[in-house]
Amino acid sequence: MKETFSEKVSQQIGMHSSLLSYINESTEMILSYMKNPNKQFKEITVKNIRIGRLYMIRYNYNGNFIYCPILTIDVRLVHNNYVLYAVNLDYLPYKYKVVLFDVIYKNFTDIFDKNEDIENVVDEKSMKLNFEIVYKILKSGNYDFSITAFNMSKLKNIYEISTSLTHRFIYMNTKNINSSTMKDLYDVLQEGDERKKLEKVKSTYDELSKQYNDDSIEYFKRLKALENWFKLYDL
Repeated sequence: MKETFSEKVSQQIGMHSSLLSYINESTEMILSYMKNPNKQFKEITVKNIRIGRLYMIRYNYNGNFIYCPILTIDVRLVHNNYVLYAVNLDYLPYKYKVVLFDVIYKNFTDIFDKNEDIENVVDEKSMKLNFEIVYKILKSGNYDFSITAFNMSKLKNIYEISTSLTHRFIYMNTKNINSSTMKDLYDVLQEGDERKKLEKVKSTYDELSKQYNDDSIEYFKRLKALENWFKLYDL
């Protein structure tokens, strides 16, 4: 009988001293690919984004450039702007991400298998996902709030991720990276209201990172609400 996605992940984690070790190693691996892209982790332009794919994006929340690991599920024209709908994987606990991709892998095992033999990520097959399918899966676990709308004109950097890296990608910790990004912005802002606002956001973000609870839906709802604050800024 063929292994499930969760079984594959468990084997990978079992080869490390702890879950934290696996998370740290996965984070460093993805970061190294962002600095030095390759055929499995490739920077692309916005016009080449496809549905049913994994991406790491750098998104402009009105001056705050935030990294978001996403699974794309739809593109729509809203008020003359193209909007990308995606699951922001940062809003899901690690355990639930495994559950989500267990379902996806079960339905698209053939695509995952075929992609293993494809050298360049841009030639890989896409998972046949759409908004409705993914919404129903997430809704069953009360994680439908993780679906996020991104104005495509605000996408700064876009990296397409091979499905063969899924087990690493979903265990990347972007919270520390984004906290550092906010600190860099805070350091260059002049004294004033915007600096004070960002200081409050950064402080709350850092505190949320310390309070991180892998099993708390409320934690991830608070994280999404906090990141939505960034839309208030126009720096």
